[in-house]
Amino acid sequence: MASSLHEPIPPPEPTFEELLYKMVSNVVDKAIFLNVSEGMLKYDTAYVELMHAVERAMEIPVIEIREDIAELIVEAYSAFEDEITRREKIG
Repeated sequence: MASSLHEPIPPPEPTFEELLYKMVSNVVDKAIFLNVSEGMLKYDTAYVELMHAVERAMEIPVIEIREDIAELIVEAYSAFEDEITRREKIG
């Protein structure tokens, strides 16, 4: 029984906020280290917004799915497509 008092206690699971903060911090550090350009950030931001719209759409109650998903995806894809078009003009 005495040995159970000295067993290591596992660390608590990180909260969602802690995980998100760590992910964002790592991305910012990596972007700074790799000298990421503004254009690259805009492209990546458009992609992330598209993925975020899809995630939000998946959380909508079933009754509202058709209209809301279509609207969210169209808006996010439009922003993504605009950025692609802008990059094509530059390239």
